[in-house]
Amino acid sequence: HRSPDYREIVPSRDPCWKAKDLSAFSKDDFDPKEWINKTFQCPEAKENKEEFATTIVAKLQSFIQEVNISLEKTAEQVNQNIPRIAREIEVMQNEARLLQQQMGSVKGDVMKVEYDSSQSMQVLLQIDHVKSCMQEASKALREADNWTTLSADVEEVFESGDINTIATKLVGMQNSLEILADVPDYHERCMRLESLKDRLEVMISPQLISAFNTQSIVSDVGLMYMKIFKDIKRLNTLQKHYHTFQKEQLLKQWKQIVETDPDETIMDWLNNFNDLLLSTWHTQMTCCQQLLPDIPAVQVLSELFVDVLTNLDPSLTFCIDAGMKLHSNQLQCLIELKQNFSVTPILFFLSRQFMHLTAVILKNMII
Repeated sequence: HRSPDYREIVPSRDPCWKAKDLSAFSKDDFDPKEWINKTFQCPEAKENKEEFATTIVAKLQSFIQEVNISLEKTAEQVNQNIPRIAREIEVMQNEARLLQQQMGSVKGDVMKVEYDSSQSMQVLLQIDHVKSCMQEASKALREADNWTTLSADVEEVFESGDINTIATKLVGMQNSLEILADVPDYHERCMRLESLKDRLEVMISPQLISAFNTQSIVSDVGLMYMKIFKDIKRLNTLQKHYHTFQKEQLLKQWKQIVETDPDETIMDWLNNFNDLLLSTWHTQMTCCQQLLPDIPAVQVLSELFVDVLTNLDPSLTFCIDAGMKLHSNQLQCLIELKQNFSVTPILFFLSRQFMHLTAVILKNMII
């Protein structure tokens, strides 16, 4: 309900009685003196102030009566609306209580669903665990049966001489044995499988050596052998075969270098052998990368060269000692040997032997 509008109560026909004058009464900073002074500024007030003041008082009284009437009407309307507002408030309170009850019920339902879901998940996890155990048991039974089947005809497969078929059979037995780790005779089965792998290695070895000799180890044949050794988890054995073969070849060639030409000096032997090692390093790098992909080629060749250089026959010490005896100026021979070691990086592996031999020779020269 809006407050009475002074502009509607005051007659508009009076030129000195303006709505904006009466609107000042509703302001918080209303000043009566200022309002009176301002009102008496009009021409009518200047002509007859007493008459104008009487008129203003009468109109103010009329205005007050109108305001009182308007306030009474407003109060009456408020009194009439209070019961309805009270009923509406009561209805809203009831609805709020009902909503609160419903929210509580929903919260309970949500908590129940969460609890039921948690219980259901626990049951599902237990069922899944049981299922996994049953699958593992079933797989173990199948592998046990598979082991029995593979073991029964493994001798026939070996008699066939087919290397690929034998390797496939052993890989199957190997996979079965990984599942049967908890069986009572697991250790005996492992020993039997290892003995079968040894038999396969014995069968492959001649063909493997032949592949090494013909330099076909990097061909499809060599890759086939690599796959077989890798599948039966004997790749380190393949490395040993490769190491042994290359070592024998290098030692044999060293012996040929020393014994071929009796007119060659120790310096010639070292230079020729250094060239051989460098050539072997470059040619065998690709071979190692393909034949032994899981082992760094640098590591394989470094181990090979160290083993070769420490097992030369005749040894480097013996050769240097023999060469020194044939040289008229042993000191000059030592200087040349030292320079030779400086320009041959591969033979640097033997520098400690050379330094030891030099010390012995110098000691003998002083004596």
